[in-house]
Amino acid sequence: MTYLRGISIFAMGMVLIACSGGKIVKTYEGDALAEAEVAVLLAEDHIEVTRVNGKKLTKYLLKSNSTRYGLKEGKNTVEFNYVSIWSIPIKNDDDPRAEEVKSATRQVEIFAKPGQRLRFRHQNASDIRMAKRLIEDFDAEIIDAQGNVLAVSGEVKDVALMARTSSIAPAAAATATLTAPVTASVDPDFSSLDALKAIWENANATEKKEFLRWAFQ
Repeated sequence: MTYLRGISIFAMGMVLIACSGGKIVKTYEGDALAEAEVAVLLAEDHIEVTRVNGKKLTKYLLKSNSTRYGLKEGKNTVEFNYVSIWSIPIKNDDDPRAEEVKSATRQVEIFAKPGQRLRFRHQNASDIRMAKRLIEDFDAEIIDAQGNVLAVSGEVKDVALMARTSSIAPAAAATATLTAPVTASVDPDFSSLDALKAIWENANATEKKEFLRWAFQ
């Protein structure tokens, strides 16, 4: 069963430009620091970083490119999920053509130093069954450029952070649609991709199913 790369979802004419090619995503307050003044954390395929030190970050509709996050010197608490999209057998025309497999939110504490190059290391899945087993007890390591393990993720410790990560405002969940406008939650540095992700996050299960059905037609 073939893993569906994110860009193929939008082959029907939806052009999205990812910001992850060279830009470092700012995760801290204050003025942007030079690359040499931060630790750069690389999140590759399947890792979706959601918060750093409680700050909600822009997320992508489908995670298919590497994204670099700038971490300020000192302790940084990073929250993330494992996410993958898989094609599934179709029995009826109305059946969804893909299924998202997503882990519970995990948390890792990183003591960042300027100039560090860090990345996530984790087990990968070769098919959807393996992916579903993987997320039952998913964790990842943070390693440096030499492959040394600097931290290992675990459950979200801060109750307040957990609540913010897992909850969706009832009004938004009840009224959000895949065509609803998104304004305040979108980072001004990004555009259509961020809006789509924000809409996806607030869409209900039926709306997500309809979108995936449309995307794979």
